[in-house]
Amino acid sequence: MHLGSDAFLGMDRLRFLKFSNNARTCKIHLSKSGLDSLPHELRMLWWDGFPSSSLPSNFSPNSLVELCIRHSPLAQCWDGVQDFVNLRWFDLSYCANLIIVPDLSKATHLESLKLTGCKTIVELPSFVEYLDKLTLLDLGACENLEILPPKLDSKHLKHVILYDCRKINQCPEFTSNWDTLDLRGTPITTLPVAIHKLKEARKLSLHGESITSLPDGFSASIKEFRLCHTAIQKILPSDHRDFLLPRISRLELVGSSNLATLSKSLWKMVTKELLIMDSQMLKTIPEISVVDSSLKVLVVEDCRAFRRLPSSIGNLKSLELYLLGCESLRSLPELPLNVKLLVASNCKSLQTVSSNNFSKLHFLNLNLVGCLQLDRKLLRRMLAKLPLQDVSQRTQVCTYIYI
Repeated sequence: MHLGSDAFLGMDRLRFLKFSNNARTCKIHLSKSGLDSLPHELRMLWWDGFPSSSLPSNFSPNSLVELCIRHSPLAQCWDGVQDFVNLRWFDLSYCANLIIVPDLSKATHLESLKLTGCKTIVELPSFVEYLDKLTLLDLGACENLEILPPKLDSKHLKHVILYDCRKINQCPEFTSNWDTLDLRGTPITTLPVAIHKLKEARKLSLHGESITSLPDGFSASIKEFRLCHTAIQKILPSDHRDFLLPRISRLELVGSSNLATLSKSLWKMVTKELLIMDSQMLKTIPEISVVDSSLKVLVVEDCRAFRRLPSSIGNLKSLELYLLGCESLRSLPELPLNVKLLVASNCKSLQTVSSNNFSKLHFLNLNLVGCLQLDRKLLRRMLAKLPLQDVSQRTQVCTYIYI
């Protein structure tokens, strides 16, 4: 589709303009002179692959609530300071020619600032420090970004994304109770002081090879905590005190390449779900000394060196157990009586499963697909013991079996 330079002339009442196309398939073309004008009353300007290096010089964006121009050759938005009293969302992701971030100092209600993949930006202007309604700052893959404000004052800030900012050496300080900090591919080694002051968080994610341990004194109560592709070697220091342990409903350890051991205190720290994925040095998990542990879900996935579960796993009162692609796992111990689900798929070395209490187990789902070395005679004896129906309650016990 070809648009003339006067394509929007006379559309004074236009409020929403959206061309949502992938830049590689965008078929909208402008004349060499670009656009003469855009409607001044636009509330939303969303134009993926906007095919010009600048917006019309006479365009007044003061009514905009959302500006989204991605995958564009845009190099400049406008000159000077605009009165962005209504602007909430600003996204210039993957505008590879953008050198200077537009002045948004008067966008006092801005909630989201996304400049992902703007590879020519060197400095994030100081006005960002004072955007006190900001909840999301995404600067991922800004490869030449060197300078950030020393502090971000917004008390609403939840997500700071800095992955692959290879020239950023220091993370700004925050004042908010934030959720996500992504430092993958950065040389940052020091976390913000604010993490020590966290008391409660709905969700906290830390990403990055520069993260080597949980911060000292970290004792927040967190619903979900995700550590992704970090260099952590141990989750808790050897001299920790149990009463200072963080309380985490769901802990995810993903791609922890240096993680070889876990502390027994893990069972006191994690209250509901523990997920360990792609941690290639981990061979086992600690014995469960806490008889009243409330853990409900345990997932060990693609941990190729993982060899065994603790024999004390039977101390867990109720459990959904997922062992996926654990190629070195050879045997399973006696399981909790109230285990609801056992998925041990593609555990290629698994040979034996304790069947001592199989007649008492109450599976809803049993999956042993891809366990090529599992003794078939043992498997038949196990299944013969498995109660498929609870006669006293007249209910089906094992709903699905996959082998």
